[in-house]
Amino acid sequence: MNKPLVSILVLTYNHEAYIKECLNGILNQKTNFDVEVLVGNDCSTDKTHDIVEFYANKHSNIKLFEPDSNQFSKGLDLFVTHLIPNAQGEYIAFCEGDDIWINEHKLQSQIDFLRENPSYSMCFHDHCINGDNTIVRMRYWTECDAHIGETLHLNLYQTATLVGKSRALKNSNFLSYYSHPLHKYSDVNILSSFFAYGKVRHLVGDWSIYRLHQNSITANDLKRGVSELIHIDCLQALAECYPVVARSLLRDYRSLKLMQASCLCGIGTWNALKLKVKALMTSPILILRLYLIKYHLI
Repeated sequence: MNKPLVSILVLTYNHEAYIKECLNGILNQKTNFDVEVLVGNDCSTDKTHDIVEFYANKHSNIKLFEPDSNQFSKGLDLFVTHLIPNAQGEYIAFCEGDDIWINEHKLQSQIDFLRENPSYSMCFHDHCINGDNTIVRMRYWTECDAHIGETLHLNLYQTATLVGKSRALKNSNFLSYYSHPLHKYSDVNILSSFFAYGKVRHLVGDWSIYRLHQNSITANDLKRGVSELIHIDCLQALAECYPVVARSLLRDYRSLKLMQASCLCGIGTWNALKLKVKALMTSPILILRLYLIKYHLI
């Protein structure tokens, strides 16, 4: 196999029921370039290893990486410790082991965009959520440039939708984030690196499915009552690695909290209006974009 243009990174743990669908969705991609598939199995206790090993023996471009002990329990991430350092591709794509790529042209479409628009470091797309065997389409806007505040704070992305330049993730800032004692949420670091490196584009298309089940990280966060605005927790770590991104996130966080407060019951029309004005003054770009998105003007 020639040197791959794209490295597809798959992180899996106890995904025996889902990993076949995940790998089949990747192998079904129709591309005019070579890809490699790096699978990180974080010491699964079910038959995930056997299934991935079967696929790796059958497809030479699939490589299995397994640590000696579970990395997640240590606050580590196989994306960082094993997969990204071994990625050979000029571009990196992500798909966790319980998610599915459902459009065979997904990867080609995203790579075509990035190659035709070199000022962009990453692009992502719409997705569907599969929870309790019910498919919900998550669509937010028409095709447009993405803003980091709305993307992160409002969770407008999902890992399996991301494709970007690998060099954006192979730098000292990206790696130093994980050595910070307050680091959290690998996806925040991944997105921050892409936004710091170049422009980011949202593409229209339900090209992947995010599976919400009892063992998924999102489901467990919801059980624990974790807020959707969790990204503020790691702001200090981000501030030391991506100061411009961190300032934008903090400003947007304050603005969104003001908007939330303006919608509380019993606050009064005049006080609600004052809070909305404060939110607009705090982060005018974010608030204006949200209104434009709400009324389908962008």
